[in-house]
Amino acid sequence: LLPGGIFCGKDGFPQRDRAAVENSLAQHLVRLGDGAAGLAGIAHWINTYFHLEQEKQVDKNSELVTMVKAWVDHEYEGGRVTVLTDEELLQVIDSACEKLGVCLGEA
Repeated sequence: LLPGGIFCGKDGFPQRDRAAVENSLAQHLVRLGDGAAGLAGIAHWINTYFHLEQEKQVDKNSELVTMVKAWVDHEYEGGRVTVLTDEELLQVIDSACEKLGVCLGEA
């Protein structure tokens, strides 16, 4: 085990502690999918999911992000208690992109 939770795997290359990485990812996804996500969190999810290059990334001021956030808020204000799935978010993003005439590319 190297400093920072990095260890050498069977292939001899440094790797992060898998449990720590999975825990970190799970916390990030739950924060987005449980209605507690802010505009910046939604923008980050979109940029990461679609692997958007720097010049094509959306930010928290994007109309697309605002539309997704409004939908997320509406879901939880209406009593939703379950975590949002990627598929649900993708449907909302697709619909918003269509309304706005924008294309994020393939995931």
